Amino acid sequence: MSVLTATISTNPIARLLGALPARIAEEKDRAIQQDLTTAGLWEHYRQNIAKQEVDLGKTAIRAANIIKTHLGVSDDFFLKGQDVQDREIQEILARHYEEVLKSDAA
Repeated sequence: MSVLTATISTNPIARLLGALPARIAEEKDRAIQQDLTTAGLWEHYRQNIAKQEVDLGKTAIRAANIIKTHLGVSDDFFLKGQDVQDREIQEILARHYEEVLKSDAA
């Protein structure tokens, strides 16, 4: 289990990953870690963001862009607090499961 998914569930990034199906969460987790490592930002993430109590507003912009790309969250997810994070997590999960249901029905 990586640092991203091992984070205690009050971390909004970990909550989103934890709510996705395991295979998809693992793929996104690996891709985020790989891209952060390539950009030289993994230690920043590991030391500053992958915590139980985290202020996502302190995320390096390049790290936030990598996370946004893989998880589909907005800038507001990092800047506006738990209400926005909860809403975005719900929207992302609803879109994901809606797509799964459509593909299963086809």
